[in-house]
Amino acid sequence: MTAASSPARPDHLGRLAAVLAGATATTHLVTAAFHHTASPTTALLVVMAVACLTCCRHLWRAPGPATFATAAVTTTLMLALHIPLPHHDHGTGHVAVDLTTTGSLDLLMTTATGLALIELAVTVTAVFVRTRTIPEAVLGRPAGAAHS
Repeated sequence: MTAASSPARPDHLGRLAAVLAGATATTHLVTAAFHHTASPTTALLVVMAVACLTCCRHLWRAPGPATFATAAVTTTLMLALHIPLPHHDHGTGHVAVDLTTTGSLDLLMTTATGLALIELAVTVTAVFVRTRTIPEAVLGRPAGAAHS
């Protein structure tokens, strides 16, 4: 069997990042379901979920440095939007049920933020690993030594 006809091995960093992106998309959709009315917040959550699923597909199928970098930038932007927002303040009337009494929305927001931070760490690691060469001195080999 030639190398061209052998099946490609799965990319484990890509698969891990894809699963995290899918989980993040799920948290956006669940949060959107909590908003029982059509509001700008609901629309934004659905758009964010679609963006997560788009990255998820690319990370699963053919992740390269550019794909990982795009996912890292998207995740960073999402975190930049989420962290300063008062996610527990839903007294504006666009939520049909007060979820803060049970802490459901706070727990979901904390979970989504945690997943996004892990996804960011994985994607940044992947970009670093795939675009940088490790110096021979770090590997403990003298320069010019044969690789075994």
